[in-house]
Amino acid sequence: MTTRRVDKLKPHPANQSIYGDKPNKALIDSVKANGVLNPLLITWNNRIISGHRRYRAAEKVGLTKLPVVVFESRDEDLILAALIESNRQRKKTKLMIANEARELSEIERRSAAAREAATQFKPKVLEIGGGITSSEERLLVMEAQQLLEGEPWEVVEPSLRHALADPDLDLSETEVEREIECAKLRHEWDEDADEQPSEPALLPVAKPVHTHIEVAAKLDITPATARNAIAVGTALKQLNESEDPEDKATASLITDALEERGFKPAAALIPKPAINGRGRELTMIESTAGAKVATLNKTNDKVSWAWWTWNPVTGCLHDCPYCYARDIAERHYPQKFVPTFHADKLKAPSNTRVPVSQDPRSRRIFTCSMADLFGKWVPQEWIDAVFAETRACPQWEFLFLTKFPQRLAEIEWPDNAWVGTTVDRQYRVEIAEKAFRGVKAGVKWLSCEPMLEPLKFTSLEMFDLVVIGGASRSSKTDEFWPPLEWMIDLYNQARAAGCHVYFKPNANGDKTPVPQELPRSRVLQAQEALAV
Repeated sequence: MTTRRVDKLKPHPANQSIYGDKPNKALIDSVKANGVLNPLLITWNNRIISGHRRYRAAEKVGLTKLPVVVFESRDEDLILAALIESNRQRKKTKLMIANEARELSEIERRSAAAREAATQFKPKVLEIGGGITSSEERLLVMEAQQLLEGEPWEVVEPSLRHALADPDLDLSETEVEREIECAKLRHEWDEDADEQPSEPALLPVAKPVHTHIEVAAKLDITPATARNAIAVGTALKQLNESEDPEDKATASLITDALEERGFKPAAALIPKPAINGRGRELTMIESTAGAKVATLNKTNDKVSWAWWTWNPVTGCLHDCPYCYARDIAERHYPQKFVPTFHADKLKAPSNTRVPVSQDPRSRRIFTCSMADLFGKWVPQEWIDAVFAETRACPQWEFLFLTKFPQRLAEIEWPDNAWVGTTVDRQYRVEIAEKAFRGVKAGVKWLSCEPMLEPLKFTSLEMFDLVVIGGASRSSKTDEFWPPLEWMIDLYNQARAAGCHVYFKPNANGDKTPVPQELPRSRVLQAQEALAV
């Protein structure tokens, strides 16, 4: 950490266009009384990434110096992504969210264009542009072109020096020499090898990472170099998956050459980029040969109506303040709560024996308890993969739950599926009723957990089960128990419609005995009939 004079700092123009806010009186009073306690995050040329409101408050109270931390990267897209990430926990208006989505979409567009250019490495890329928008990206594409064409370092170095002199990069003489030295190290290879890819196409990784920005930050390389690595990793993966024996032989030679040099190909670390309506990036974690055999997880008291959970997909973009799953993911998942597909967990139901028990909950699996499998951002192939395993395991019952029931009616549900939707507030009632009129499934259920306000339904006849619950404590909300009169009214509505009613343990703070009824699925009924 260091300091900077206030008059030398410059707000990032994107902050105003995305958020456009000012410091409130409480912040100004705090800065006046205590100074700025948390350092600002700034770029190498004193542009503010995080701390705009603290900076404005410091200006107002007349401070002359501020504590700062300098962000190492000079990549403009990485800087912009860091600016948005630094505002992740703040309260936002719909306009702010839309502005973030716009900027993130543009970052991904530029990233996709650079990845496409990096996979081609043709001279025409530089002539036409090919989506390359920054001097740094042009430099790296040129490196890759020359290396793949077999040019020695003596030819590459002068071209690099010329590119580094670009005024847009604004590099000092010392910084130029450092870049040259790093480039030379990256480009060293064994000239005796017949076919050996260049090191900008390789990742020396110790554990999986998921985006080119994460790769760049972890390995202290530029994001464009990381894109090149992912692009070559993708090509290697395609060679391995090819039916052509020559392709597989080529992949084997390349892999052997990489392992000899202590590198791992990026094939198992490829992100699956996709931008949803809110502009966030999706990732995909793929299975590796040495992956541990996945099995189901035993539930805790948060899931009292099933013994097991299964999470081949994790992460969610609903951003509900009471979400306990987000808190768990933020603590334990390397990718946090970003929507992620875990191919290595797909076979967990097949790998787990059904226990010998008379309790029907022993064969029930709460599926994607750490995600919303039917969120509008979820690719259909993720859902199809989960359903393939569901249909392959008729010995289990799979409980699905979503806050986006609009996708449910178009699905042909397996007989062993329980299909549910969450209604926590009144505005979701009409959406749920409309969607479930078209759902055909063995058990259809409604989760009013947490029940945040009184709920009035036109009809509950399309549901077999109504679950009523409160909210456990989360990082953003306190523990919450619905008032008794709300629960009694919903209980009466459910009873009038012939629904089973199940009160979650977190529904009643005084622990008064309440009904905990669960329906029997068509699968169990059929099995019991055959056993008679």
